Amino acid sequence: MPLTTLGKILLVQMSAAGYSLIAAYEEAFDRLTDAIVLESNWKRKAAQPYVLLFRGSAEYMKRGGRLTQRQAERLISLIDEAKSGWKRDKEVTEACGLLEAAFKG
Repeated sequence: MPLTTLGKILLVQMSAAGYSLIAAYEEAFDRLTDAIVLESNWKRKAAQPYVLLFRGSAEYMKRGGRLTQRQAERLISLIDEAKSGWKRDKEVTEACGLLEAAFKG
């Protein structure tokens, strides 16, 4: 999906010199959550935007980025959604754990 691809590119830009960590993350957050919402209306929901968003959010916080209240609440909701939707998916489970650890510390 194009939104997922764009989100992935923006998350990579967080690490690139000359790009704003905050601006790149905020745009990636918006595009990936948009992708999740759009796919929720389809019969087959993809795990990829969740995994990208969780890993990217953990990296963002590791680099000193601070989540807004809205972002934090949305991520917590999406973690619960991902855990129930992909209980046996190792990649989703690992991404959820990575983000949960970032929230704790």
